[in-house]
Amino acid sequence: MKFTTIDRYVGIFGFWFGRLLDTVIGLLIAGLLAVVFSQFIDRNFFPFWRDSPEEYVKIGLTWLCFIGVVRAFSANEHIRVTILQDSLPPWLVVWIDTFIDALLLVLLLILTVKCWQMVQAAQYQIVLGTDLSLAVPASGILVGIALMVPLTAWRIVRRIVLGSAEQEG
Repeated sequence: MKFTTIDRYVGIFGFWFGRLLDTVIGLLIAGLLAVVFSQFIDRNFFPFWRDSPEEYVKIGLTWLCFIGVVRAFSANEHIRVTILQDSLPPWLVVWIDTFIDALLLVLLLILTVKCWQMVQAAQYQIVLGTDLSLAVPASGILVGIALMVPLTAWRIVRRIVLGSAEQEG
């Protein structure tokens, strides 16, 4: 099987995975809006919550931030400063991007391990005003970082294979 075939399959998977992330992000936003609106009703009209809804909003925002970062990263829409890269030759840009992604991959692997440890420790601590433990928002961080690992690894592989082909061609 050629690399281009594998790359096409990964692209198709990435497309559907992006759609799934878009759906999750949309549901998170809708859920957060519902909680905030219900909080307005709770404070102004009649008691609606026995828990603390602002804590649920904080947890939802944590998940939304990290899932949103994964979505932006998977679509290559993350914030980058490219003013210096625009003046460099293309082969040098490929090597710089590959080196930076390799450093990012190492950092993401370290953060994945540390986030796993954080989730384990947070299981025994509750979020005041809710029935949830601190492992719930910590899991959002873990999921976001762990999803970026294969994205970064594939980007490195793809850049090495296709970048070297561009240099030869």
